[in-house]
Amino acid sequence: MEISDQAIKELKRLYHQELGKVIDDSAARYEAERLLSLAKVLIEPIDSDRDTAFLQELRWSGTKKRSKI
Repeated sequence: MEISDQAIKELKRLYHQELGKVIDDSAARYEAERLLSLAKVLIEPIDSDRDTAFLQELRWSGTKKRSKI
């Protein structure tokens, strides 16, 4: 992931403002990459075949009727 120098500077400012800690560019870039990875997972659509199959397995299908013997 390519994160601009301006984004790193802003993250460092926000980090200091919100948490009261000063971090260097390397730490800010690491935190930015972690945040972007999390965001990517959270906003990824659930319409892939793998995810759809998984969700279908989780659905409750009710009680199956017994076949007559």
